Amino acid sequence: MDSLWGNLSIEKITTPINILEEQGKYLKEKTGMLVYTEIKRNLIQEKVEENGKFVYDFLIKGRDMENYSYDLINLTVPVELYPLDIKVDRTTYKEIENVVADKIYLAKRNVISAKNQKEFLEVLKIILSSERVNNLIIGIISLSNNEGGKEKRF
Repeated sequence: MDSLWGNLSIEKITTPINILEEQGKYLKEKTGMLVYTEIKRNLIQEKVEENGKFVYDFLIKGRDMENYSYDLINLTVPVELYPLDIKVDRTTYKEIENVVADKIYLAKRNVISAKNQKEFLEVLKIILSSERVNNLIIGIISLSNNEGGKEKRF
């Protein structure tokens, strides 16, 4: 019997998670390693949604703030990678919603859909360069005690 799989073109592509990892490296570099990111798979949300998609949380953390992280983006990715959903907190969404509305992205409440890598990169740039995210990073750096590697106690 002959193969029924047709011409499979197996190629390595950059996944949305690879893109987030790369952006995390840039943040670490830009902040002198004071602020970094972590990507965690959200298995609880995957079970709640029961749609066969992967869910990831993109967290911002401070080097000197062990017990703090800010959940900046919640990414829902199908096995085909796109279209994917990008969920941000309401404050960030309020800031960027007019910019996002001017684009072709399907947005509902604080969830933005990107149908391909190009759209994902555009939305990610809008989010990461927002005033809200800049203020979060400044806050994390300001609250960190750069001497001794311990959280400041208030």
